[in-house]
Amino acid sequence: MENQNDPSQTSPESTTSQPTNPTPPLPENKSHSSFLTSKLFLITLVLVILFAIVYSGIYLSLNSKLNQITKPNPTPTITLQPSLTPNETTNPDSIWANWKTYTNTKYNYSLKYPKTLALEEEEDKRDIWINKQILINVTDRKFEGPCGDCPNYNGPTEDIIVANIQAKKYSGEIGAVGGSIPEKFQEVELTHNKLYYTITLHALQYDADVPTIDDYYPIKNGDAQLFDQILSTFQFSP
Repeated sequence: MENQNDPSQTSPESTTSQPTNPTPPLPENKSHSSFLTSKLFLITLVLVILFAIVYSGIYLSLNSKLNQITKPNPTPTITLQPSLTPNETTNPDSIWANWKTYTNTKYNYSLKYPKTLALEEEEDKRDIWINKQILINVTDRKFEGPCGDCPNYNGPTEDIIVANIQAKKYSGEIGAVGGSIPEKFQEVELTHNKLYYTITLHALQYDADVPTIDDYYPIKNGDAQLFDQILSTFQFSP
């Protein structure tokens, strides 16, 4: 007798799947979308502000450098204070009008110098000092040879004209040996009637009381200018 309740024998109707209802879409979270939009806007705004700041900084920096190039700083005016203190003007005649004339009758030359400066003449008239700083020396021979504290002619040499005669102008240093104070000097040498004339400008007076430094004392610009003015008045007697 067949078992009517055998579960393996089910009716076709029981094995047919029943249709399921589709899952309805979730409603859009409007608050979340609005938050993302606001956040994106804030990020964009911050980036725009940062870009504006960086661009402004670059523009101001370039504009400042451009102004420095197109508008150079003016050269400062330097007031010279020469120790020889000449009465300097742009007109040489007005300078020499207030100068004294020195004449050396033994060695046949003359020159002018400011009346405010002292002039010392040695007894034999070979050496003449102006303001203890400019030395005019006359000798019948040109010294050549080594010495303990000889001048070091390490500067440029110029060919110049003094008293209508070809002369040499040297520059160098002296005083590093023998306990003297190191200083710069300028020197002019010329020959006339078999005599050697040497006119020397020292940076310091020969009795200057100055501190020792590691370098040579330089010649002041005003002193060099006055030295050239005095040289221009140097003349030989007929």
